[in-house]
Amino acid sequence: MCEANVYWRDEAGDEVLFFENVDLLTPEGDKLILRDIFGRSKIVTARIETMQLTEHRIVITRGAAAEVYDKAH
Repeated sequence: MCEANVYWRDEAGDEVLFFENVDLLTPEGDKLILRDIFGRSKIVTARIETMQLTEHRIVITRGAAAEVYDKAH
């Protein structure tokens, strides 16, 4: 399996689980579009901080306006 879990880096510097089983991450301007293996999507104003592909782990940090949109397909 090649999916990853996505974590927020919060204001205290801690990593908080944000979205599991992500198989597609598409940057679009100041937003990231995330889709999981079940077809659910989230669009979030954020940037990628780190990607550890062998650990199936992506850490993101909030953008200026932390918006999250959930979309079900």
